[in-house]
Amino acid sequence: MVLFRNNPGYKHFFRHLAAPLLTFLVYIPLFRNNFISSWDDDRYILNNPHIMSLDAGAISGMFSTYYDGHYHPLTLVSLAFDFAIAGKDPVIFHFHNLLLHLINTLLVFFLVKRLSKSSRNIIPGVAALLFGISAMHVESVAWAAERKNLLFSAFFFGSLLLYLKYISSHKLNLYVASLALFLLSLLSKASALTLAPTVLLIDYFAGRNLLSRKVMAEKAPFFLLAITAGLVAILAQKHTWGENLSQNYYPFAERLFYAGKALTLYAVKLFVPAGLSAFYPYTEISVVTGVAYTALAAGMIFFALLLLKKSPIVGFGIMFFFINISLLLKLFEVPAGDYFMADRYSYAASAGLFLIAGYGVDRLLNSGKILRIVVLGLLGIYFLMVFLHTMNRVTLWKTDESFYSDIIDKYPDESVAYLNRGAYRKENGNLRGALADFSAVIRHTPGNYKGYANRAAVYLQLSDNEKAAKDYMKAVKLRPGRDELYGSLGLALLRQGDYREALTRLDTAILLNPSVPEYYNNRGNAWYAAREYQKAIADYSLAILKDSLYANALFNRGIAFLNLNNLVQAETDFSEAIRLNPRNAEAFMNRAIVWSRQGAPEKAFADYDKAIAIHPGYTEAYLNRGVDLYRSGKLNEALDDLNKTLSLNPNLAPAYYFRGLTLIALGKKEQGCNDITTASNSGFYPALSELTILCK
Repeated sequence: MVLFRNNPGYKHFFRHLAAPLLTFLVYIPLFRNNFISSWDDDRYILNNPHIMSLDAGAISGMFSTYYDGHYHPLTLVSLAFDFAIAGKDPVIFHFHNLLLHLINTLLVFFLVKRLSKSSRNIIPGVAALLFGISAMHVESVAWAAERKNLLFSAFFFGSLLLYLKYISSHKLNLYVASLALFLLSLLSKASALTLAPTVLLIDYFAGRNLLSRKVMAEKAPFFLLAITAGLVAILAQKHTWGENLSQNYYPFAERLFYAGKALTLYAVKLFVPAGLSAFYPYTEISVVTGVAYTALAAGMIFFALLLLKKSPIVGFGIMFFFINISLLLKLFEVPAGDYFMADRYSYAASAGLFLIAGYGVDRLLNSGKILRIVVLGLLGIYFLMVFLHTMNRVTLWKTDESFYSDIIDKYPDESVAYLNRGAYRKENGNLRGALADFSAVIRHTPGNYKGYANRAAVYLQLSDNEKAAKDYMKAVKLRPGRDELYGSLGLALLRQGDYREALTRLDTAILLNPSVPEYYNNRGNAWYAAREYQKAIADYSLAILKDSLYANALFNRGIAFLNLNNLVQAETDFSEAIRLNPRNAEAFMNRAIVWSRQGAPEKAFADYDKAIAIHPGYTEAYLNRGVDLYRSGKLNEALDDLNKTLSLNPNLAPAYYFRGLTLIALGKKEQGCNDITTASNSGFYPALSELTILCK
């Protein structure tokens, strides 16, 4: 303790770490969070082929491709690094995100300290703490796929810090290092291009002559990199989404209104984080409201320009915020999307407003003892409230369920949230919840075919085939050109028993997309149900031709061959299906039937045993094994299997019939005749004839 009291270096060290430490504490719940699988985490991490390897070829590929509408190779490298360590374990991805956020919080501290030129730590300390625990930043940290935001910001803040050191020391190596970090920032996310006008703002703030040759020469490489990155970003988005990048199609005047609204809300929510959401949909905005928002935003910028001379630090902070959020206000075509703002867009830009907040707190704390006590008390309450609110928002990113439920709480009419929550619930077995969500999609957006298609898929799982077919029919009418809808409708009709209509729909699916093996397999099932076994075999063969590892089609073809008594082909197909899936109890049971018909009972018994070992409640396997045991003269064993069959299904007439024959063969005629009578009364024809012969 004496060491710390007498060594000011340690005191400064702990003061610098105060904001990162509190930030770490607020994000502790993050380590219990999973991926948000339907909100880009699937595309960027779970199913991203680019991050599965870190070898030279894979890294080269990351630098030579656009991905998901972006060119951000360093982000892909960063994610690949995590994947190499822990695969699809979310903990390492969340830890890496948090580590970057802590680094950014520390960089903001040093950046603000240098900008404010204050010997005290109040201004940078307040700014860094606000940055670290801001609820608006939860999206960037808790969302694993948003690594690009954190990574580009780390290089961005680092580049600005080095540039500030350069203009005070004029050391060329600092300038080069700043430029290098700018390049790394651009390779992480194109949004970093705003650094070029930001360094120009720093020059003005530092009192440099912006028109001098030296300053202009210094800026040329920055602007050249920024322009290049901007062009690459546009090409990347067009490569993914085509020439028309906009997904909302609002006229410029309305986009101006939404931009004004977004800019105002960003500034407010950074300090009063009420109503935060992972999704802010376009909602109707009146001309009066739009003009008011736009005027407010324009006034903020005009006020900042005036203050650049009268109160430079305040003017600088506002302009820093505006410059670094301007390209994300949806005023132009990029970035596309059906939302007018996003919390993550305020991440790097927020440092400007937090600089002003730190400056304001510092001024208040120097205004008198009583005011200082009041300010400290209010600050303590405010930071505690923000801390708790931010921690709560971290927990909302725990699962898809909690994530989308929060969006629905804020926007009860937002179909995309119901659609994605429904998909998550369906995947996790909550079929009734999924049904409610997809019904909500249909209620709020009746023209959204995805609501009908997804609800139909749930009905299929619930075996409500009639409702499934009805919903798929509606989806087909809304989107007539989608082969998967016709294919699913065909499957629903097939399960409903309407084989002819199923064939028609499956024909259409195949016509639209002849490369999908499932369509041929399902059409084969329709032909099989219509007892057209040769046509069924032809379709199963086409499915296998499309996918040689399609075990289900092989099994189905084996069944069709078995019905045609083509035992050699049936055995071949069942054996291949077993090779592809050694846990296929039905394939073992049906191959046993083949062996039995070929006069190889021991092979048949071995396959029956395997089928029952895989599926201990397999009624048909016990029945068929019991029948074969009876025919082989193993009467007691046959009786055991037939008793087991009837314990599993007490209404199975063939089991009563063969148990009756077995009992008669064992000398228990009365019991046997009772069983044969039961089978006869159930309409089992062979029992009727045996009854007149054996049980007179």
